[in-house]
Amino acid sequence: PARLRPPAAWLSKLAAEGSRSALRVSTITAGGPCENILKDGDLLVALNDKVVTTLRAVEATLWELAHGKASEAEKAEIAVELTVIRGNKERKVPVTLPLLGSDGSTRLLCWNGLLLQEIPRSIREFGGTIPKGLYISQTMLGSPAEASSLEGDFLLKVDGHPTPTLDALLQASLAAMGPPAKSGDAKLEQAPTENPGEATSVPTAFAAYGLRSAHIRVETSDCRGRRFVRPLQPDPLFWPLTELKQDSEGGWSCREYDEAATTAAGEGSS
Repeated sequence: PARLRPPAAWLSKLAAEGSRSALRVSTITAGGPCENILKDGDLLVALNDKVVTTLRAVEATLWELAHGKASEAEKAEIAVELTVIRGNKERKVPVTLPLLGSDGSTRLLCWNGLLLQEIPRSIREFGGTIPKGLYISQTMLGSPAEASSLEGDFLLKVDGHPTPTLDALLQASLAAMGPPAKSGDAKLEQAPTENPGEATSVPTAFAAYGLRSAHIRVETSDCRGRRFVRPLQPDPLFWPLTELKQDSEGGWSCREYDEAATTAAGEGSS
């Protein structure tokens, strides 16, 4: 239809590049630099006034712009002007594009058997409802998370504390831990509850890690936007909070947040 076709002037420019069609925007990545700027169905016809008709031409133009930068700091992102056709009208849109490396994660948290990472680009590009949470890349067999039948693709909250980043989850987990108990006997002790005169039995294995309750409230969601709430019983003895990090040379390190780490964190904050 005429309302969807590029104007005649642009049809001539595209034809001069050997193309009878234009690149069409099919999906906008959630949280990406073009969100709320471009729309599905926009026709991309030029970058910095250079006509582009193929994905290879777009990549080649961005490559030239990136390698024209002088310093590493400048190479972190590219300022580019997009020329798009929307509703048979030409629009010029300035966009700052970050230069993204590998989509592989360099930091992971193993939390109660959930292997968690920041939401990867591939998931954002998949579309759907992307919440502010952590991506659940794996649920380990035999873990507290599996025993609690946690559902969903994203971890949103733990005991009411939002977990939009790994650091947020780490801080919330360390805050839930107090100084370790001196006795490691596996007995039951009484822990206070919200209702006066009522108490619940909490295994000392949990009290040793300072956990106020034997169960915590976990909120998750999936890519369709459905939300789930489940109780989870931690097992810090066999499933401690563990952080995996990759350094600049590609080597991985593992840190387990045990009683000593919790005590040190508490002393550092006091």
